[in-house]
Amino acid sequence: MRKIAIIGGGLAGFHAAFSLQQAGGYDVTVYTNRTAEQLRHGRMLSMAAPFRWVIEREASLGIHFWQDVEARAEGFDMHIKDPGGSGQDLFRLTGRFPDGLYALGIDYRIKFSTWMDEWERRGGRLVVADIDTAALEAIAAESDLTLVVTGRGPLSRIFEPDPVRSTHHLPPLPSAAIFLDGPKVASRQPWDDVPFAPLRFDILPGVGDVFSWPFYTAAGVCRGFAFQSTVPGGPFDAGRDRQGAADYLEFARAATEKMIPDNAFLFEGARIPDEGAWLYGPTEPTVRQPVKQLDNGAWVWGLGDAAMIQDPYAGQSGNNAVRMTDRYVRHILEHGGAPYEPDWMQAVWDEHWEQYGQFAFRFCTLLQDTPNKALMSVQMAAARDPAVAQAFVGWFGYPPDAWPYIEDEQAAKGFIAQHASAPASRSDAA
Repeated sequence: MRKIAIIGGGLAGFHAAFSLQQAGGYDVTVYTNRTAEQLRHGRMLSMAAPFRWVIEREASLGIHFWQDVEARAEGFDMHIKDPGGSGQDLFRLTGRFPDGLYALGIDYRIKFSTWMDEWERRGGRLVVADIDTAALEAIAAESDLTLVVTGRGPLSRIFEPDPVRSTHHLPPLPSAAIFLDGPKVASRQPWDDVPFAPLRFDILPGVGDVFSWPFYTAAGVCRGFAFQSTVPGGPFDAGRDRQGAADYLEFARAATEKMIPDNAFLFEGARIPDEGAWLYGPTEPTVRQPVKQLDNGAWVWGLGDAAMIQDPYAGQSGNNAVRMTDRYVRHILEHGGAPYEPDWMQAVWDEHWEQYGQFAFRFCTLLQDTPNKALMSVQMAAARDPAVAQAFVGWFGYPPDAWPYIEDEQAAKGFIAQHASAPASRSDAA
């Protein structure tokens, strides 16, 4: 039985662990630095909301325990707003996801702690410990394969940035995230003019962005909000000095009332559901070289955020991590009893990058940067035509579908023509 160590008990780590356990023939140990109880009552971990493919993958592993939770986002409602804070829209794009696509927000504190309990219930080995580089060397020396899945902290820094593939050169943006509960904000459809449960984007050029979507937390269905400030100290920068839920609720309310007054109604009766339901800190999108030889000669393989960190703006981090994990696992299973050589690890990573990763990474960059002419033409057409809007928002479920349209003007024109609503017939017009 091949011995595999997984350093990190998050999304990619547990997807890999349960997949290998389900396949059989692998002795898998998951290492994590917090107990399930500490996770449940700790600080908010992320605001990721995986799309349907990820949820279906979890269901196939028997680890989707939230089938009846009504925290789905069913489409996009994107507003480019007056940066002066009038609340007026300069541009708006609203579209329901195509083909039954959706995103499901589950508080990672609930998801990961539940998975930890389930992993042990199924007989999986779980070690709660802080793993430093010395401990990693010892683990890797006695394992056939060691996957490092932690994207932050000292272990993530053993993988050097890839200067060719790290094409996101915007500075890290100050970011804050919170969960909010309340009669207005937790409604499935808070905005009367959007006939579905939306991922809402409010983008103020030169100021920052606010995006939100439904989430299931210990308090029930809430709404998660992420504030990104274009510049440090701007209206959407919560600042590092805030401590506790009350401070973050005050920040979110004040920033919304000042810069997006048309959303101020969301805060009527709103509260942060628990003391840990907030998060602050910038994210620096980075692609790393995920194959590393340690000082003792052992090799380790980066997975998930250890290999690639994305800005949360376009909702691709968790989705990319699970697709990467699925590819790694398929190759591990196909590899059989052959040794896990570094060239093989690199080839698997390169395959993921070429077929999916580069598109997810570039997609986030293009959406955050100043729009190019191709992307702008698609967005403008989507604002006018619901059929084009639905096709456009489908890109979020599978970013490779955005190419070549998102960067090539002629291709973009063809995309618009292909998806445009059929013109009304003469009888319809009459």
